[in-house]
Amino acid sequence: MTSSGEAGTLSSRLPKLKFGFGIVAFFFICQIVWAVQKTVHPGSSEAGGYAAALTLISAFVLAAYILHCIAAYHYALSNVEGWKHPISPRRAIRFHFIPIFNLYWNYKWPWEVARFVNWRTQRHRMSGVLVGTPVLTGVLVGALLDTSIGALIILSSFAYISRCLRDAFAAPPLPAELHADSGLDAAALTTDN
Repeated sequence: MTSSGEAGTLSSRLPKLKFGFGIVAFFFICQIVWAVQKTVHPGSSEAGGYAAALTLISAFVLAAYILHCIAAYHYALSNVEGWKHPISPRRAIRFHFIPIFNLYWNYKWPWEVARFVNWRTQRHRMSGVLVGTPVLTGVLVGALLDTSIGALIILSSFAYISRCLRDAFAAPPLPAELHADSGLDAAALTTDN
């Protein structure tokens, strides 16, 4: 497969984040409508009924979309020629449901994505910590303060991941000696003896 053909195929497998940002906007509007209805009619048991239901439904859709994005990243990376990606899409999703471990996992999977980007571009293009911190921050903000703001932080970090992956996919293919599944270390091949 040619480099431009591979780049186009792999880039098309990345998530379309505009849908995620649209879901966040809808979720935020539902939250505002629900809060206004509860404020205008404080004693009414019917205040915010539809808005509350739409807020709950959009929260589930938003969580599913974020997990879909994570799976899409790992699915695309598992199909790169010469790269043996250590995380399957299912494993990437499953580990988000393990309490306490999921805090570590929000650093681990971006770190592996950064390893791929840096390997493919043969330079330090992406930092796993730089992208893992906003993902974890978004999770914590979503759990402790406001879900829509937390999701916005997470999707913003996904935009950074997508940009770095597109750059990596567009990079020229590496020679077979530098493939991650060849057993050789790229850094050892480039050092002067």
